[in-house]
Amino acid sequence: MNAKGTRQPASTLTGGPEGRSTVPRRANASDDQSSCKGHLDPALVYSEIVDSEGQPTLTGRTGNLILTSLTARTMPLLRYDTSDVVTAVHGNCPCGSSFPRVSNLIGRHSTSIKTAAGLDFSEYRLCSFVDEAGIEAYQLLHVGPSEFRIITPPHIELHPTKIAFLQRKFSEYLQEQTIVQVDNSGQFIETVSGKRNLVVKAF
Repeated sequence: MNAKGTRQPASTLTGGPEGRSTVPRRANASDDQSSCKGHLDPALVYSEIVDSEGQPTLTGRTGNLILTSLTARTMPLLRYDTSDVVTAVHGNCPCGSSFPRVSNLIGRHSTSIKTAAGLDFSEYRLCSFVDEAGIEAYQLLHVGPSEFRIITPPHIELHPTKIAFLQRKFSEYLQEQTIVQVDNSGQFIETVSGKRNLVVKAF
């Protein structure tokens, strides 16, 4: 909605020559699909990427995306915490834009893993590594700042090479040495209502 109460054209939200972007967007067909990132128009929105303490993140580190609107007078946003976990991207975009950029959304802060260094990462990205290892049924327990346990049914036994693969992928993604253990007892943790969450924080 604009100041007059009418809806803005979709083009003003998607960026490109026909509109100025105020939110991260995916690459358009004319962009370099492999490296074009979300653009943020500094004339319309002031963006910050901060850590759990509210301090600016270091280059290449993930953090919460905070937005302040610079033109919305009817309902301005002042340091609005989107809870989106992103990484700042520096330099001009291959599509030609010089606007500040952020990486594609990594995840939501509400569904993130906090490492021993206090950094936030997507728990669903960790699950993608488990899926990549070919584990069909599991529950991922975050049992410590740098320690995880994968619960599987008794009939699933993981080869040591798969455990080593997961430990390497987890460590690379979380940017710290990580311990991954496997428990094939089949004793999954369920909520009071009987729901089994894919990822459980157990510390």
